[in-house]
Amino acid sequence: MVTSNNSLEDKLFKKLKVKKEPNTVFILSAPRTGSTYLYQLIAKTFQLPYISNATNEIYPLNPIIGLIIQSKVNVSIPLSNKFGKTKGIFQPSEGSYVLLNWFGGGHPSQTVSKKILKGKNKHFRATLAASEIIFNGAPLIIKNPWNCFRISSIRKLLPKAKFIWLKRDIRKSAASDLESRYLTKKNPNKWNSATPSNIEKLKLLPPVHQVIENQFEFNRSIKANLKNIPSKNWITLWYEDILEDTNVELKKISSFLNRDYKFTTNANKIKKKIRNIRSEEQKEINKYVNIHSKRFKENLY
Repeated sequence: MVTSNNSLEDKLFKKLKVKKEPNTVFILSAPRTGSTYLYQLIAKTFQLPYISNATNEIYPLNPIIGLIIQSKVNVSIPLSNKFGKTKGIFQPSEGSYVLLNWFGGGHPSQTVSKKILKGKNKHFRATLAASEIIFNGAPLIIKNPWNCFRISSIRKLLPKAKFIWLKRDIRKSAASDLESRYLTKKNPNKWNSATPSNIEKLKLLPPVHQVIENQFEFNRSIKANLKNIPSKNWITLWYEDILEDTNVELKKISSFLNRDYKFTTNANKIKKKIRNIRSEEQKEINKYVNIHSKRFKENLY
């Protein structure tokens, strides 16, 4: 099957005559900032292609095959997900298996999974460029927290790539991160996603402090790497602003991507309280952030 898929993929690349630089769009954010919602919203609003659950699970080594299948299917994207997971084979996926093939995995991911794997450059670029041909010039949009530590590598591979940095008040995102640990890992000390280079140091902290520092490390890395990229290639958004007035933020995205949009929505309905952590834990999160408010000030809304 792998051999036949590789052969089919080679034929597709030749037929599509891939030459142009891809204009892929990457959503960057620390875990639990509302990035999956933004991912769904942008894909739906601007009709951008994405790696679907089917492509990720069935064609991780040859995603162009899955993308071609996707191009033949009309999909309605509901603005709902559960801890970053979507339901439906053609719904947006984080593309973890696809990206694993290109960048590898392991922890701490900021250290061991920050660069494209040897020999994967050509396949990575060809797939993204071919996708734009298949979808009539629309760039692929990718959302995966591991990419927060790959910005420099991605930029070198894709000079025209665009980055959307989504932020959320660190007190809220940290509380949501802690909640997800309880619900998905059954253990507040277990990480859910990519890990910063200083994870072993962070593990020495109590969970309520771990999640805050984890959020900080993601945002610090994103900021440091985006500094080296022209401002026209990246934009910063706040989750709170999207909830407050979705259309205002969609206009910003429209201008940034140079794409018109037809769909509008009111995101206020998705506001919810964090209910699966103890009130003492939320108070400790707030207290810790307040004590270190100078260090966290750029992550407060």
